[in-house]
Amino acid sequence: MGGKNFERGSSVWQQSEVPWASTTQMSGIAAAPQPAAPLATPRNNFDGLRLIAALLVVYGHQMLDQTGTSGLRLVMFFSISGFLVAGSWQADPHVGRFLTRRMLRIWPAYATLIVICAAVTCAFPAPDMPEISRLASAFYLSNLWFAGFDWSFFAGRAPFMNQSLWMMPFEVDMYIAFAAVALLGRRCRIVAAAALLLLALRAPQAMSATGGLLDCWSFYFGGFFAFGILLREVPQLRRSLPVAASVACGVALLWCGERTAGLLLVIAPAAVWIGQRSWVGLRSAARFGDLSFGIYLWSYPVKQVTRLWLDPHLPMALQLAVVLVQAIAIAWVSWRVIEAPALRLKPGRASADKQPALQAGGRSAGPAVAAA
Repeated sequence: MGGKNFERGSSVWQQSEVPWASTTQMSGIAAAPQPAAPLATPRNNFDGLRLIAALLVVYGHQMLDQTGTSGLRLVMFFSISGFLVAGSWQADPHVGRFLTRRMLRIWPAYATLIVICAAVTCAFPAPDMPEISRLASAFYLSNLWFAGFDWSFFAGRAPFMNQSLWMMPFEVDMYIAFAAVALLGRRCRIVAAAALLLLALRAPQAMSATGGLLDCWSFYFGGFFAFGILLREVPQLRRSLPVAASVACGVALLWCGERTAGLLLVIAPAAVWIGQRSWVGLRSAARFGDLSFGIYLWSYPVKQVTRLWLDPHLPMALQLAVVLVQAIAIAWVSWRVIEAPALRLKPGRASADKQPALQAGGRSAGPAVAAA
């Protein structure tokens, strides 16, 4: 593999838009003339890493975050997201098409989840206050535009419908912020990412602000996203020696109790370095579809509904297995029915760029569609 990059995806959950990648047809981008390339391009490990992070989400929620995996799974998501989003912009620096692709990747499956959850909670309201519960179900639809609303639809220690959804406004806000800075050029992207990374080194792990779209921000999560951007924009940083040095420094900082700085220096470069490799097992994680996003979305509501009928005295490992089987099955349906068809709607990279070819008499023959 050497130094080649085998990137698949432009967000935490996005398929590749790299012209030579094996998922070009899925992105709906017509192939422009390219140098000859092998028909079987090796896949990278990003799908595998995202699947591991999604499975850690299921595990952590089932164990009520008593295992300490919450920090690892979330920062892994944001690190990979920054790296792949920056790559998407490099491949097609057009803000409209960039944001359209981001939304086509996440919103259809996300909106389906919101509508189904609202319908279920309306049909089966909380028995102690059904009228308020149905009203909350109607307000739950405000999450279609990332409002960050949830309510105590269930009894017990974890009463909310889906405690995974708080991350979605953060992710979309980062897309918007990145697009705004990216318009200013590569140098501004690097400076802004480096500044955010420096601010994040001493940031608390708690979320700085939560809520709906354009209300969410966090130096902590933003630092991992920014480090991912830097690793894309400055290729020298993702070579083996700089990555090893960063990880070593991060481990030393973790040993000294500097958890935020330590995780930043370990997780982001290690995730990108591993993601660019092509290892047996990890590279085949999406053999049956890119299920990581669906598992992330559906695992928590599946867990909540399962609690209503599953014997709570069963071993925790068995309860986890029951939830996981259901979440994977729903994620597979979501990929086949919603996510993959939506990806085929993504706009081509340069379909709007017109390059007139002169005819006899000096008149243009019309635009030539250039896509890569």
